[in-house]
Amino acid sequence: MPPDDPGEAEVLEPPTEYSVRRSRLTLACSVLVVVLVTAYRLKSLSIARYPGHADPAFYYYVAQNLATGRGASVDYVWQFLGGFPPLHHYAFDYWLPGPPLLMAAALRVHHSLSAALAVSVAMSVVLAIATFMLARQLSRSWWVPPVAMAIVVLQPNVSHATVQSEAGIYLAAFGVLAMCAAVGARQRPWLWLVAGALGGLANLSRSEGLLLVLVMALAAIGSSESGRRVRSLLSLAAGYLVVMAPLFVVNVQRLGSPLPRTTSLSPFINRFEDIYALHVHASVGALFAGGIDRFVLDRLAALQIHLGSLFEAFAAIDAVLVILLVGRAMQLAGPVVVGPPATWSRRAANSAWFVPVGFAVAVFGFWALIAPRISSGGALSKSLATVLPVLVIAALIQLDRLTVPGRAKLVVCVLLVLVPATSVATITVFDLHFNNRKGAAAAKMRPMLQAEQKCLDRPVVLMTRNPWEITQATGFPTVQIPNGPLSDILRVAAKYHATDIELNATRPALGDRTQLLASRVLTRTKHFPLRQVYRITADVGTPTC
Repeated sequence: MPPDDPGEAEVLEPPTEYSVRRSRLTLACSVLVVVLVTAYRLKSLSIARYPGHADPAFYYYVAQNLATGRGASVDYVWQFLGGFPPLHHYAFDYWLPGPPLLMAAALRVHHSLSAALAVSVAMSVVLAIATFMLARQLSRSWWVPPVAMAIVVLQPNVSHATVQSEAGIYLAAFGVLAMCAAVGARQRPWLWLVAGALGGLANLSRSEGLLLVLVMALAAIGSSESGRRVRSLLSLAAGYLVVMAPLFVVNVQRLGSPLPRTTSLSPFINRFEDIYALHVHASVGALFAGGIDRFVLDRLAALQIHLGSLFEAFAAIDAVLVILLVGRAMQLAGPVVVGPPATWSRRAANSAWFVPVGFAVAVFGFWALIAPRISSGGALSKSLATVLPVLVIAALIQLDRLTVPGRAKLVVCVLLVLVPATSVATITVFDLHFNNRKGAAAAKMRPMLQAEQKCLDRPVVLMTRNPWEITQATGFPTVQIPNGPLSDILRVAAKYHATDIELNATRPALGDRTQLLASRVLTRTKHFPLRQVYRITADVGTPTC
């Protein structure tokens, strides 16, 4: 991390009229960048028709149910880590309610996907403001805060997150604001209460928010004077509980625990598709099921994947420049870790950088070392919008300290802003059209499912690998095909009275279609042309239509 309180040893000269004008111009240009990119994103939302695959479809579907009075519920079962819930059940048994609650508020004003996505765009503006505020606390440079704000709001990872009904941008907005409050609490202890509340909002968005709260708790203990440590920690906890207590109460009533127990199984999942298995054993034996060598190699592989994700979160030239400058900051931070552990750990805890850097380390550590298999599906990339401001600010502070001409620094800053700006339109339009294609493909099944239901004269329940978008787009209940043997699949089919199943290549047990048809496990249906959908014979027999 950069030295404690960058610029602390510098002698600040009184601002001149020229420097004030220059500072205002830089801020005006950065604000203009944020305004223009926000206006473009809002305008582009008019083409949004469907939220997309998995997480976005889930969040938007729950927001729709909340806005129309159906409550915090879903009509599909997508995982079995917590057992066998009914088809219509409480939604937040894995993901968290912050994003759909805010999207639902927008849907009550105007019931459309573009209204829900407008909340994500608003969160990107909050992230830009939070980046500016955090940079003001970590740097005394007049130009670092506005430039950092402009750079962050343009990065590809933020662009992707901003036009999705996803939780990553919510975590970023509330998480960076919480970092600001935690840094400010070193001089104004009452801000620990604010930091706790903002940390609660971050946790209400994604589970990584809890990591941020734990890092802030360490900071409250380590950076406060001995007589204030307990008060600082209690203030942080009080702010957090004010926000999270309603969810804890509802979860205890619905799930039997304050937070979903399903997430505690993450370390024991050795293959990504086992998120959808019926049996995940939480034991030391399961953790080391492939041996010590497999355990270590999986985590090394995950670390490499996540470092690649970090690089891809930036525009290419920004990634190179930021990583080089952050590397220099790490080199200069060497003195922080010199001496006995008690000494350097205390010095680190007293640093303004402890919470921002600590959160970045905690997120990488958790997804790479604790739950590497789940994170291979992209979990870390959804947290990177919270990490990017920290890296950008650290890089700009080092750029400010370089003994190079001011014009050279200006060129670097212009590149850091202009290069990602060229990809905003491409990423925005691509993501919106990609989600539309996913949703449209699912929506085409609606008349097919209606025809099948009319033929069978009973409610149709479809088993599929993609329950989120199919139920959201068609309104028909769906059930995830469990990852396991055919006996598990048929057991789930019987449990939920599933009528049809869509074969998927990720389920080896369904790989031999010819054998499944020959053995009468499945039978053909004419209602799903060009789709690999078959009737489950044990449940519906062999209707002639």
